Amino acid sequence: MSAIIAWKACPSVISSTKKLCMNSCKKKFSTSTHRYGLISTLVGRFSKPSVSVIQLHGIIGKGPKQLNITSTEKFIKAAFKPKKLEAVCLNINSPGGSPVQSELIADRINQLATLKKVPVYSFIEDVGASGGYWLACAGSKIHVSKSSIVGSIGVINSSFGLQDFISRYGIERRLFTAGKSKSLADPFSPLKEEDVERNRRLLEQIHTVFKDHIRECRSGKLKSTEDELFNGEVFIGQHAVDVGLADKAYVLF
Repeated sequence: MSAIIAWKACPSVISSTKKLCMNSCKKKFSTSTHRYGLISTLVGRFSKPSVSVIQLHGIIGKGPKQLNITSTEKFIKAAFKPKKLEAVCLNINSPGGSPVQSELIADRINQLATLKKVPVYSFIEDVGASGGYWLACAGSKIHVSKSSIVGSIGVINSSFGLQDFISRYGIERRLFTAGKSKSLADPFSPLKEEDVERNRRLLEQIHTVFKDHIRECRSGKLKSTEDELFNGEVFIGQHAVDVGLADKAYVLF
């Protein structure tokens, strides 16, 4: 689910932008239902400084009602539409999913933030892991709850081996390809060592992209070894702050 909620507010950024304080965020605009969530009906009609909040909740992927660039594009654009926009906040609750869609969503947010010259702040609720953490890195500051699950900077791929199952029922697998690498880890064929090695190489390439992205976004802020940070481990709340994956334990609402 993706949504945008907008407030008429007098926001102030305190302590060198370490936390966003919306002192007058008391009046919330009316909203209307949309397929992917809620969108403010008055975005872009502000007479006072405003803060937009984009809700990025759910699994990242191309499936129905999942977070992807197609389902979030209109909300991202709407968030940056107000003329007197002080900041955009990302309210994140996602265990991750597609690395490509994570990159596309975050890049779109960064593009508009640069174009509009508006700061972006991330707030992780229950979980901001894997692709969810990639989204959080679109913010210049990352805030977490004390019990938020953060990190999981790794890549995973899983499947099943069903060759014995189909053999039990007298089913014969017939697979034809042009190109020796066209079939990878076919679940109805015995697992081959070259498939294991190829899969490992692909996962490591994606992992390298992920790690490079975190190094760039959190440059100068990471406080632990890469062996600890980039092994797929998750960190809880303040621990994520301590190792440099987040900036402060501070909630948005």
